[in-house]
Amino acid sequence: MEIEAIGLRRAPVWSTTGMARDACVFMGLCANDSLCAPADGNWIPGTRTGVLNADSLVLSADSAQWVSICLDSPYSYSGQGNLLIEFIHAPGTTGVYTYLWDCGSPRSLQSTYGSPSPLIPEIRLIGRSSPR
Repeated sequence: MEIEAIGLRRAPVWSTTGMARDACVFMGLCANDSLCAPADGNWIPGTRTGVLNADSLVLSADSAQWVSICLDSPYSYSGQGNLLIEFIHAPGTTGVYTYLWDCGSPRSLQSTYGSPSPLIPEIRLIGRSSPR
């Protein structure tokens, strides 16, 4: 699959619009099913790839609607292995709250809290099938 965008489903709290300054998204592979701190230790070496770099990223959606983040470059994912997605932005930016899914084991790391969490955003990968 060629992932061209990431969709997040907005939760019905706070503002319908958020803005992230100095936003980056990285994608790659993780060897384990659960994540651990520190975050850098979860990547399979050589797989962490920058797919978005923006001075500012505006996210806007009505409650329970999907907001799409278009990537600067598509990420080729074979469907084999654990896909790891890292979102980074400057402190002090406004956010858009998303619905969360409790997957039962630590599958996300939040730098604000610094510890693994079983809560992950409701996310959708948007793209097209890879040529065979």
